[in-house]
Amino acid sequence: MSVVDVADADRAVTPTIDDLGRLVFTAPRSEMSIPQGKCADLDTSDPQLRDGTLVWARVAGTTVPMSTTDGPPVVDQVGPPRGISATARGAALAGLNLINAAARSAASAVEVISVASTAAPDASPEMLDRQPLIDRIVNAADVDSPGAGPAPQWATPVTDVVAYRVRGWSNQNPQHAIVDYASPSSPDRYTARSFVVHWVDDKWRLEVDHDGPTTHTAEVDNLDGWTHFPTTDSTVRVCGQEQDSVR
Repeated sequence: MSVVDVADADRAVTPTIDDLGRLVFTAPRSEMSIPQGKCADLDTSDPQLRDGTLVWARVAGTTVPMSTTDGPPVVDQVGPPRGISATARGAALAGLNLINAAARSAASAVEVISVASTAAPDASPEMLDRQPLIDRIVNAADVDSPGAGPAPQWATPVTDVVAYRVRGWSNQNPQHAIVDYASPSSPDRYTARSFVVHWVDDKWRLEVDHDGPTTHTAEVDNLDGWTHFPTTDSTVRVCGQEQDSVR
């Protein structure tokens, strides 16, 4: 396992801290990328990301996790992430990346719905058509080009996430997962936002209906049984054969 210094490797990123005091790299350009490597001893069903393999990236105002073991290798200002693994860890990374990608702008929300969403497996035929949802995003932006408008109301970014929980995923059922994300709401309580993701056509997709993502919000008193994000630093660890830099 080798180590790559994020700031030295990518002169375009700027380090800062978020409200939780975590190191966050801000990408002023159109995208940010990190090297990827395969760790042979990782269990696909284990939701825990390894220490030193995670970077928090702020792109177009939203903060998302990027992992050297499970992706995404690239995060763009517009549109969904790509290259996230078909693992329990990948499901956790995908849900947070997808909803925050949709929160960046109307154009980004349209891209997420167009190429990285799906209806529930038991949805009626009319629910399979996502064009009405796309039309509402464009019309609500009230501009000729959705790129100039804000994200839809349902695309509220998930921020200050301290832990997550992957439900429904298993080696026998690896195509579907419910992912809960916990953010502090008071000194001893957390707000948990839940999303559903499905592995369809070799990538994770966000489950949506005509009103937006399938989601639920609840308050929780403790994080027993939840998985905490690993510690982060200015370096990332890469298993196996890695690329030369973070770009």
